[in-house]
Amino acid sequence: MLRYGIPDYRLPKPIVKKEIARILSLGVSLRTGVSVDGHIFNRLREEYDAVFLSTGAWNPRRLDLATDGCSNVLYGLDFLSNPRRRAVCEDKESVVVVGGGDVAVDVARTARRLCDAGAKITMVAPEKPGSFPAIPEGLKHAAEEGIEMIGGYRPVRFVAGEGGARLEFTRTIVEKNPATGLYSMVDAGGEEMLLQPDIVIVAIGQVPHVASYPSNLFAGDGDNVYVNELGVTPLPNVYAGGDLIRQRPAVVDAIASGKRAAIAMDMEAQGLEKDLRVLELGGGLSLSAQAYMEGASPIDLKRVVRLDELNTLLYRKSEPHSPQYRRPAARIQSFSEVSRGLNKEKAVEEAKRCFSCGRCVGCDLCFLLCPDMSISRKAKKEYTIVSDYCKGCSICATTCPRHVIEMGESR
Repeated sequence: MLRYGIPDYRLPKPIVKKEIARILSLGVSLRTGVSVDGHIFNRLREEYDAVFLSTGAWNPRRLDLATDGCSNVLYGLDFLSNPRRRAVCEDKESVVVVGGGDVAVDVARTARRLCDAGAKITMVAPEKPGSFPAIPEGLKHAAEEGIEMIGGYRPVRFVAGEGGARLEFTRTIVEKNPATGLYSMVDAGGEEMLLQPDIVIVAIGQVPHVASYPSNLFAGDGDNVYVNELGVTPLPNVYAGGDLIRQRPAVVDAIASGKRAAIAMDMEAQGLEKDLRVLELGGGLSLSAQAYMEGASPIDLKRVVRLDELNTLLYRKSEPHSPQYRRPAARIQSFSEVSRGLNKEKAVEEAKRCFSCGRCVGCDLCFLLCPDMSISRKAKKEYTIVSDYCKGCSICATTCPRHVIEMGESR
């Protein structure tokens, strides 16, 4: 998906190649051009102690509308991954993208680069303006590149004509069910909207292609493979992750699910008790591979230091450095990377803004400010508290810039 679904202006392909090369250098064997059918899937289960399924979601989620005779209706990922997409956009004066997510934004921005300079590119989504689900940065850049965004409408009818599909929209309100957390669209009434673009590109999501997998992998979870907290499917020693399972369709979540399953596989191979909760960082689902590799950690991985617990009086205020971006008029001329990032000097300055929350950096404040001299220093970042002298005044804990020291009852 990183190669075919994310355009070069956001993720240059040399970066993807470099990351793949790093993985292969670890001794991973890669076989490409293989279509995994039911026979191959069963053979893999027989030959290997564990199988991890991560075939993603490549089938477009389709509108429940008939498009018979509408030859100018395309789908988001098909368009992005099509090597002939430039030819598709040639001589087109208007493109309508249905959807308000990240794929829809990428489709619209890609079309902007491929169509003639005067072509009109429009995104239409059911969410109201300002509430599109795509990341704000992408929406901001799309607007800068001249892409029109219309919110509060959903398509209700395709009408085939000589010039292609005519698309009718109705006003819509997106509502969230507080009990289930699911969203639904409710007709808002009022005037309908009619558009007749040269191309309609539907980008409302993807679903997995699961025809090769046994039906008991799904366990009533629709098109998604069911997994437990370890990433294990209903089939023994078969794991799954990425967009194949029910989770947020984001790259970082896909990588995290692979990491979780890899640790669970290793625990299974070594006969270890499989409780990944001790490896979870903070209150989220991210795991510490370092803690797993090194064994019991002296640090409470669940404990998260909050900003209001820091002694910020000890810090010099410094403004963040924002990356520089190519000007909209220049960036729509090619697929060169939009973000210029930070130069070395600003990158170092930005790194120095880190508070190092919860981590001792050897500033010596606790040692210097203790009125009872109950804190002794052995070496840099090595301190001990002599409880016989400490009267619990909490000066050390209060003044610690990074909240390394916490007060508690002695036993």
